[in-house]
Formats: sequence, C-alpha cells, structure tokens
Amino acid sequence: MAVRPSNLVRNAVQYGGGRGDILVKVEADGPVLISDQGIGIAAELHSRIFEPFYRVNPHGSGAGLGLSMVNEIIAKHGGFIEIKSSPGQGSVFAIRWQNALQIAGRN
Repeated sequence: MAVRPSNLVRNAVQYGGGRGDILVKVEADGPVLISDQGIGIAAELHSRIFEPFYRVNPHGSGAGLGLSMVNEIIAKHGGFIEIKSSPGQGSVFAIRWQNALQIAGRN
C-alpha cells in the first residue's frame, strides 16, 4: 500500500507562514503525523477543509481539491485523517489506519 502525504507536506510549506519546522513522523503503531508551526486553522473550519473545492483562504492558489483527494485516497485504504489545529498554534494532521496492527502484520 502506498499512500503519500505529499499534499499535506506541501500545504504545511505553503501555509506554514514561512516560520518554524515541518515534521513528518511515522509512529510505531502505524499513524503518520505531519505537523507545522504555521498560522493554524480555526476549529470551526476543521470539518470543511476536506470538502472538494473548499479553501480556507478563498483568495489563495489552488482549486481546493488537494485535501479532499488525500482524504478520499486514505479512506479507500482503510484510514482516516484527524486534525489538531488552532489559530497561531500550527497544525498536526494524523493519518490513522482502521486496522493498523493487521496492516503491520502484528495481529
């Protein structure tokens, strides 16, 4: 299974406010975490950012399809994305798998 978090990393670079670090971490039990120290996303927008054509900044670049496509691809591989973010605090996107232990072969 190949799921590439490149869109999440690209968003961290593009919307990270040009400050801080971007971290990609794969945890032992399966989750992939992508975090930045950027401007963050307000809680009331968390559920909308995965909608097709939705953009947090309507005047920004892109069609607003990146996160929607990432979400759909991960869902088709039995996973889901969680977000932890608030304005001024950066963002953490966690890609988690429904059956992480089975995928890792550790029943």
